[in-house]
Amino acid sequence: MKKKAVIGSIVAAVVLLVVLCVLFARGNSQENAWKQDGMAWKVTQYGTDKDVQMMFYTVESADGKLMVIDGGWDWNAEAVRKVILEHGKKVDAWILTHPHPDHIGAFNAIMQNPEGITVDMVYDVYMDLEEYRSVAREWDEIEVYEEYLSMAFDGRFPVIHVERGMELELLGLKITCLNAYDEEVRTRTEAVCNNGSLMLRMEGQEETFLFCSDVEDEMAEFLMGKNQDVLKADYVQMGHHGNWGLTEEFYALVSPKAAFFDGPESLYEESQLYDGWKMMQFMKERGATVYTLGTAPNSIILK
Repeated sequence: MKKKAVIGSIVAAVVLLVVLCVLFARGNSQENAWKQDGMAWKVTQYGTDKDVQMMFYTVESADGKLMVIDGGWDWNAEAVRKVILEHGKKVDAWILTHPHPDHIGAFNAIMQNPEGITVDMVYDVYMDLEEYRSVAREWDEIEVYEEYLSMAFDGRFPVIHVERGMELELLGLKITCLNAYDEEVRTRTEAVCNNGSLMLRMEGQEETFLFCSDVEDEMAEFLMGKNQDVLKADYVQMGHHGNWGLTEEFYALVSPKAAFFDGPESLYEESQLYDGWKMMQFMKERGATVYTLGTAPNSIILK
């Protein structure tokens, strides 16, 4: 009886192992099914366990290339580093939308000590330091930008400054810059860092993703007038984390099926003084799926 019991236990264990292997293989196959097409991209929004806003995305191509967008605060560097290490320590393109600490802090920290990480090219928005300093507010933490510029000037990484109207082809995606720091921004606002941040239209084979970074409502009317025919997108990253950002009229033109809010759930509670709750309800009422840092990592497949 003991021998039969042992054999039975072994058989049961083998059956369980086979079932687990089948489930793992099936899940892995589903996870990577998008790669089979060869012309699709996985876009992921990452979060944090801290109750703060920040911006950190990756874009992966079917052939294994990696794009990073921003990265968040300096204390988020290890989380960003972990993602990059999982992709072979190489970033093919790193886009920095603007030099606020909740966007480029992690990049600065990693570049101070790369630990084997390589970056083929950095794409940023260049802001004249003296012009920026003349209107900077305390919360802009301009010293973070100064640190970034010192590394760029030292040749720590190669960089291309992205300007309004510039078109890039990265990872097989067509990327058009709809907004960047320039005279149009300076004449409309003193909040030059947010309103001078990059707005990028990322175009796949069938779908588009609009990254609004931290652009606020002061730029909305100008951007609608200048880009009305190209604002429609399947996915949108909400300007300024979905708080005090772009207008309802702007997002009505975008009319996305999914909207990404780069803040914790607490930022979008009805009791908040900010307009995040109102904007989130607006997007939901229009039928958009809503993602926040509280549900991250959140991934979509851009076709």
